[in-house]
Amino acid sequence: MSFQCTLVSPERELFSGEAEMVVVPGFEDGQVGFMSGHCPYIGALGCGTARIREAGGAEHRFVVYQGFVEFSNNTLTILASSAQKPEEITQEMVDEDEREIRELPSKTPTEYDEKQRRMSMRKARKAVLAAR
Repeated sequence: MSFQCTLVSPERELFSGEAEMVVVPGFEDGQVGFMSGHCPYIGALGCGTARIREAGGAEHRFVVYQGFVEFSNNTLTILASSAQKPEEITQEMVDEDEREIRELPSKTPTEYDEKQRRMSMRKARKAVLAAR
């Protein structure tokens, strides 16, 4: 059984179609998975890899950076503040992320949280790049 899934960022739609399963990063609670018939859900989207398995088995990975997720009436909507497709990620981006993260301060809770978010993004980009 499948359900309708849409992944959008402010700039564009990255995916729209029938999905069998979707797993997205939660804001501070690991990952959240969805299958057909999931109970209604609204939650914050974290930083990391979103995996969408289409009806028929094809799997897509995207890097997402915060936003919201809603599942209602067998429809999943992922509203990401920022998102990237695998083909948009380069090794140079991952290397630059690493350099920038090293230079970020982490003395205050806000600085620490931002550094952690950036590290999650780098890890997601690296994983998506490796899976290409």
